[in-house]
Amino acid sequence: MAVMRSPDEMMASAKDTMLNGREPESHEDWCKIMNFLAYNIAPEVQLEACLFMQKLYDMPLTSGEVAAICAHQLLQPRPS
Repeated sequence: MAVMRSPDEMMASAKDTMLNGREPESHEDWCKIMNFLAYNIAPEVQLEACLFMQKLYDMPLTSGEVAAICAHQLLQPRPS
């Protein structure tokens, strides 16, 4: 079942899971955050939502990088 989460809740979960709760500092950190977000957002809205999150949190990733991360995450197995 899908559960709606606020952008702030998603970012907090991403930081906790991917960066042990610390703030992202490097390009690699931001890529980890975006990978988490892309995996945990419904495929139907994934790209648009990730691009929104990129702008909302002023992530230093290009739209091409976000699209590539989303495409990669769409290929990952998901729990049923």
